[in-house]
Amino acid sequence: MRLAVVGLASSHVDQIVRLSAAARLGPARIGALIDTPAEPVPPERIARLRQVCAGSTADLGSGSDLPRTSEPARAAEPSRTTGTSRATEPSRTTGTFRATEPSRTAGPSRATEPSRATEPSRTAEPSRTAEPSRVTEPSGVAGAVRAAGCEAAIVATRDPAHHRALAEPLLRAGIPVFVDKPFVADLRDAEALVAAADRAGVLLTSSSALRWHPTVRAAAQHWSAGPNTLRIRVTGPADPASPWGGRLFLGVHAVEAALGALSAPSVDAGERPRLIGVTTHGSRRVAEIAVGRATAVIELGDHDGWHLSGPGVDAALELDPDYLRPPLLGFVDAVTRGDHSRVITGAALIDAARVLTEVCA
Repeated sequence: MRLAVVGLASSHVDQIVRLSAAARLGPARIGALIDTPAEPVPPERIARLRQVCAGSTADLGSGSDLPRTSEPARAAEPSRTTGTSRATEPSRTTGTFRATEPSRTAGPSRATEPSRATEPSRTAEPSRTAEPSRVTEPSGVAGAVRAAGCEAAIVATRDPAHHRALAEPLLRAGIPVFVDKPFVADLRDAEALVAAADRAGVLLTSSSALRWHPTVRAAAQHWSAGPNTLRIRVTGPADPASPWGGRLFLGVHAVEAALGALSAPSVDAGERPRLIGVTTHGSRRVAEIAVGRATAVIELGDHDGWHLSGPGVDAALELDPDYLRPPLLGFVDAVTRGDHSRVITGAALIDAARVLTEVCA
């Protein structure tokens, strides 16, 4: 299965390419690198990404000498003695493939999960060099993906305001899409993208890696056996001044960790999440959401990392170097095997976008 990566400036692209080159995305390999004008990258960034895709030993995830785009400073990973997890995301580099920025029609790391201990054996395609492409309009992205022989795409631009313009043409062309977090900046974009996916009958998904964090999943199962009056708390960083969606850019992790922790089937199954209230105190934002009779307090602010607490659980959500692997493997499994157990789609995707925009607005 050949994957196209659309948008190359994010540090997430470094991790995606590294995972692909190490054959850690099941049968998926990167087949195209597509630069966008919204977050352009220099040619040497593209060349280095292609080297890694081709099996070079270059390590984009640490010590890359490529030009970097500016981004808010991140706290370093915590010492183990403090018990506080640190928000660490590789510095961003610039990428490859160019597309002109669309006019928008409607509004629109970080947690990690360790690599899975057991993974079914998969047969991967022979290694092929990822093809760089340049397009002049977002509508041309789908053609570039098809021309490179790719079966699915990852929209990896950082600013969620650009995601609809890039993902919608792909969906209309029948190409399954994983949109990197945050999914959208405006609920109308979420609704439009889900509608486009439904019309085309193709997969559309997006999530923070924290939703699939092993501590979050274990807590969800632990709490599923308890009373439905569960009350939990999640804290995490958020930067109102982020150029990539303000609070949304980092706030998505705490919000999705809370939604993931309240997602066990026995916790008022079928109930849609809803916002109870939100208050702001300087740079600190505190929101309360509910799923049925279970509630979560989400505190966003100047935190070094993410923390989850509730009955019998009090844990830092520490980051793993391969934190994108679980959601990406979920996407690959859904496309190649029809296993949708690890993807968020349809109404659940819209609900997550609604809660996120309400909490972070």
